[in-house]
Amino acid sequence: MNVIKNLSTAIVLGMVVNLLPTSKATAAAITFKKIIDTTSSPLNGSYPNLFSPAINDSGRVAFIAEDETGRGIFTSNGGSITKITDTISGSFDTIGNPAINNSGIVAFRAALKGGVLNGVGPGVGIYTGNGGALNTISFNANAGSFLVSQPSINNSGTVAFADNESGDIYTSKNRKLNLVANADGGNPVINNQGTVSFVLPGASLVTRNNQVTTTIADTKSSFSSLSGDGSPLNDEGTVAFLAYLNSGEQSIFTGNGGSLNTIADTKGAFSTFVGSPAINNQGTVAFWAFLNSGEEGIFTGSDPVKNKVIATGDQLLGSTVTEISSFGLEGLNNRDQIAFGARLANGTEGIYVATTAVPEPYTVASSGLALAGLVFFKRRCQPRGRGQRE
Repeated sequence: MNVIKNLSTAIVLGMVVNLLPTSKATAAAITFKKIIDTTSSPLNGSYPNLFSPAINDSGRVAFIAEDETGRGIFTSNGGSITKITDTISGSFDTIGNPAINNSGIVAFRAALKGGVLNGVGPGVGIYTGNGGALNTISFNANAGSFLVSQPSINNSGTVAFADNESGDIYTSKNRKLNLVANADGGNPVINNQGTVSFVLPGASLVTRNNQVTTTIADTKSSFSSLSGDGSPLNDEGTVAFLAYLNSGEQSIFTGNGGSLNTIADTKGAFSTFVGSPAINNQGTVAFWAFLNSGEEGIFTGSDPVKNKVIATGDQLLGSTVTEISSFGLEGLNNRDQIAFGARLANGTEGIYVATTAVPEPYTVASSGLALAGLVFFKRRCQPRGRGQRE
């Protein structure tokens, strides 16, 4: 009976040890899921191109499919596919990259059919939809398709965008326009607090909420230019951005108005970064980069081995990655899921989601405590000498 009692005590001690927090975790395991690939086309043609994935917190991905018949925006979580809009059956001539919020509402830029001459007319607007009728957020009858930026949408349905002809930055909800700033255009980004990140004239990257403006970075010292593709920010107001240094190097930073934090740079294994990084509320930053060795991939830190999500030469769902085809500032959600496009050795191209799962950590401290439990059990089971008490 005492043996059973002592064994139970040791087991409980071991269980408690396994629940204790530890200072160092083992490497994360990554699983992959196919959202769609070119073996099935949501359009009428046979060989679509798939790109510009944006992912929300439920894992639903908005993306563009394009083939010889036209272009469309669709959403899927790997099962059924929902069409948001296309250039085949609708009134749009061109459609821009999508953004998606947690309600599954997609925001996008589109130009009407009718031809564009010297970048003027027949009109371009910002629209939202989730598979039904589209909502017009803003429309400029005199603008060409490149005179309005890619939009950003938050969970309340507020959309941020820029008029790249005037440089004005706007937010809009229910077609009520709010002028945020007269800036350099580009692609502003809005978070769930209503804070917008954008670049001011003079190349200062700032955030603004109502009348409160916070400078994140500028080109007055070591930076020659800042990313104009959009600089995403999380709900804490931390911005992730790509900067070009006076030295000729590139770096990815995060900042919220104080000192900048370097995520990765081209002083080591990376040779160049592609487009804008992405950031989530956990502070995870994901980015697309080429290595000096020639490979390209998606990474979450400065170590190209430890922080690799996927890269050329890796196995992916039964084939080998030959090219990363798409990743952007909408490609990371708050569950550390990453949506990206890739071409494979089997001739297909697809949109995929990588999910990081961190296994239970195991450290020297925890193993030592577990061993102590076993020693305790062994001593309690030894025969008693004279004078020993229960």
